[in-house]
Order: sequence, then C-alpha cells, then structure tokens
Amino acid sequence: MNRHRLFPLRGLLLPLTLSALSACTAPSPHVRVVFQVDDAGHCQMNGQALACDHAGTEASSHWQVAQIHAVLLPSAHAPQPAVQALDDSLRQAHVAHVQFGDPSTFKYDPNENGFHI
Repeated sequence: MNRHRLFPLRGLLLPLTLSALSACTAPSPHVRVVFQVDDAGHCQMNGQALACDHAGTEASSHWQVAQIHAVLLPSAHAPQPAVQALDDSLRQAHVAHVQFGDPSTFKYDPNENGFHI
C-alpha cells in the first residue's frame, strides 16, 4: 500500500501545527490596582493617598507591567469632579482597563431594573 495515499496531507501537518502554535501567545503581565475616592474628594491607590489628577502617572511609575487594570471605587457621595479627574488621569496614562465598581459587591435588584452597587 502507498503511504502517500493514506496520508495525503502529511506534508501540510507540520506547517499547520506550527502556525497554530504561533497563534497562541502568553498573556501580558498585569496588575489590579484599586482606586478609591472618599466623600471629601480625596483619592487613594491601594490604600495610599495621592492626588486624583496624578493617579495614572503614579500607577504607571509604580508598576512596571504591560497592563494596569484599574478598579474605581468612589464612595456614594464622592464629588464628581474628583472622580472625573481620576478617570481622566488613568486615560492619559493609557491604563489598559478601567472598571467602575467591584463586581463582587454588585447586587441585582429586579425592582431597580438591573445591577447597582
């Protein structure tokens, strides 16, 4: 029996396998950083006080990783300008991921038509 008839794609197997393996890449290193804004408009990064408008720069210089995943946890009565300054600072520093609130604390309330913190 002819081996080439049984395995007609044998010559393509190695290139297909190599191309499939090259498509798999290791995930980029990242760090999760929690930013809080209190009722007085003061910001904290993982529990340390900092200016809201410099939060992105501080995070980028503190963690030398490919991606920073920021979690914003403003208090219920945090001043909107302070929250906006924090958000703008993170965007200017090209923070990879900005999440408002912590999903572990989200509650679903059918009377409120969805999720809330």
